[in-house]
Amino acid sequence: MTEEVPASTDPVEALSGMVARLRSERDGLRRAMRNRAVIEQAKGVLVERMAIDPQTAFDQLVELSTHSNVKLVELAAALVATRAPAPTAVDEGRQPGVAALDRLATTGEPRPAPVPVSADLEALRAQHQLLSGRVATSRSYDELAETLADSAAGWPPPSTVMVMESEADGALLLLGAWGLSAESRSQWERVPPIQDLPIVAAAQTRSPVLVAHAPDDRWLSRAVVALPLVRDDRVLGVISLGWDAPLVVDDEVRTYLFALAEPCARRFAELAAPPPGSPHDGGAEGRTDTSVLPLLVEALRRPAVVLVPEYDDDRIVDFHAECASPAAWELATTEGLDASDASVLTVLPQLGSQVLLPALAEVVRTGESLDLADVWVSPEREGLRGSYLVDLHVARLWDRLLVTWRVHAEADLLHEQLLFSEEVLDAGSFRWNLRTGETRWSPGLYRLAGRRPGDGPFPVEQADRLVDPEDLAGLPKAVDDTLRAGRALRVDLRGAGHLAGRRLRVTAEPRTDPDGTLWAVLGTVQDVTPTGTRDPRAELAAASRRHRLLDELLAPPSARHDATGLAVSARAGGLGSWHDIVPAPDGGTLFLDGEVAGDGAVAAAQQLRHAAAAYAVAGLAPGGLLAGLNAFLRQREPGRTATVVAARVAPGGRTVRWAVAGQVIPLLYPAADAPRVLAGPLGLPLGVTDGVGYDESESPLQPGDRLLLYPEGLLAGGLAGGLATLLAARDPDLEALAGGRDLSLLLAGATD
Repeated sequence: MTEEVPASTDPVEALSGMVARLRSERDGLRRAMRNRAVIEQAKGVLVERMAIDPQTAFDQLVELSTHSNVKLVELAAALVATRAPAPTAVDEGRQPGVAALDRLATTGEPRPAPVPVSADLEALRAQHQLLSGRVATSRSYDELAETLADSAAGWPPPSTVMVMESEADGALLLLGAWGLSAESRSQWERVPPIQDLPIVAAAQTRSPVLVAHAPDDRWLSRAVVALPLVRDDRVLGVISLGWDAPLVVDDEVRTYLFALAEPCARRFAELAAPPPGSPHDGGAEGRTDTSVLPLLVEALRRPAVVLVPEYDDDRIVDFHAECASPAAWELATTEGLDASDASVLTVLPQLGSQVLLPALAEVVRTGESLDLADVWVSPEREGLRGSYLVDLHVARLWDRLLVTWRVHAEADLLHEQLLFSEEVLDAGSFRWNLRTGETRWSPGLYRLAGRRPGDGPFPVEQADRLVDPEDLAGLPKAVDDTLRAGRALRVDLRGAGHLAGRRLRVTAEPRTDPDGTLWAVLGTVQDVTPTGTRDPRAELAAASRRHRLLDELLAPPSARHDATGLAVSARAGGLGSWHDIVPAPDGGTLFLDGEVAGDGAVAAAQQLRHAAAAYAVAGLAPGGLLAGLNAFLRQREPGRTATVVAARVAPGGRTVRWAVAGQVIPLLYPAADAPRVLAGPLGLPLGVTDGVGYDESESPLQPGDRLLLYPEGLLAGGLAGGLATLLAARDPDLEALAGGRDLSLLLAGATD
């Protein structure tokens, strides 16, 4: 007879007691529903083996449970387990997650020695089957987490459980949890793909992660097991179990612990499945399934491919193509490639290993999209039939990557050099559509006409404003010959207005339809004023413009800047000589001055200059930067040499650290002393041999001190004489030092 608890006179206590009783009843009903699936499976086993009806099978289970003093559900699980194979043992050598996260828990503290758990193998199998059955009956993600927390098979019950879903960018979204406070749940609501986080490592490596003894509670627990939920070769999410104390389990228990991933993944997929009649292709709430990716990619007009990472331990070693767009298939057919069995390294062995593989792996790790512009694909190095210049865009889609690219057409490749030609030749072009009356001008023609592109071209009938009135008389006939007779126009005219005193050469050609109908006129205008007859100011402006253009042609991607604490002046040199000023990541400034030797120095100098700026932005010190440039030049231009001096001025401009490749040691012009060569070692020029190291030297800078960087071409007259000339200039004039030669020099002075 149950003793009744007297009713409390406090309404708050009475309500609290009622809530506790209802919660207890609810939990009991939930446990009963989870156990029912296992009992039903056990009844099926008896019906099959003993040829009896289900009710008789249930009666026998109840009778056996009563006589053996074993709970009915545990007895049913043991019976079902006799037909279920044991989970596959975990081979840690093939589990990248285990190896990767083992390093995370390295703290120097003594770890507890594994203590064998006295659990019978059959009992473990039965408990695993029982837990799997309960997982299969979970009706929500929170209930799935509670099921894992409420049941254990050889390991202590976890203190926290999280059920996470993988998002397209690699982040993890919290769908269900047990044991988390409201504050902790909000903090873990969305987890970005942070490197070395157990749940992220499990998703990225597709393998269980066990941290048995964490150094602190940075993951909410002192022990963590992260189980990837993989179905149909896709990582759906991750389940994380945490314990407040270090976890000590033997190999058998760990095997069954890791084996929970399979039933959990199966139930997770069922919970995420769309309800009957739902229009969603993915899960409820509109989640997208990767099975639709081929359909999406097939609809893309650009070349595109979906890549799946391939792992070796915890490293991505390649990406294989899962599906591709029609444009990508067409390109593969042109190159004779089997796109169905292609990977990054098989299609692009050099570019893939050196550039693409690390870049793509970084997108998998961080989930951040990536753009790679002007990627050069060389047929000689990649074994392809043609060469390509492409722009790539990479985006993460769950555990895959979507890579789209645009191949630069011939017009794209020629556009920049055509604009360059226009400015150097003082020319511009136009097209006049006779059907619409529309006129289009090139940037060069806007420059000649003294008009801004935003204003648009003026009408053709107003072009006479730029022509001397005396030359207008014969112009209508020439134009008439072009428009009516279809003859090409070529005429020299004197300019008017802001072009007064200039001679302009106008050429034009008609464009006709197949039936001979004239519909457009294409033409050019060039300033052909003889040298020496132009206005000196115009000559100076044109020369300055060309000089600026040549300097910009080789400009690195990093912007020039005025360094704090420094006064900088520089002289731009020719195509083979260059200088740059690059901000260092720590707030300092890196100064570079270089010169490339030999024929074809323009392209080599451009490549070397871009690489140097990139290394500087990445934070390389002068010695490391020169070593990187040496390897770069040896690979890109074997047999070519270059000299470079790299000097890094610390924030505030009070210390300079430098390294040199060649005989170009910086010169110091102190504010109150004679100029001198800074003491430091010389280094071999870039490109002489592989594996060269470059020593660094350091010197203080005082207010008013100036540092001169110069190319080796400045010393062409002999080392001693060249240095003597430089040291004799107490107040160096860069133009005077260059002596009319096309050399780049840079002078940086420390300010007060």
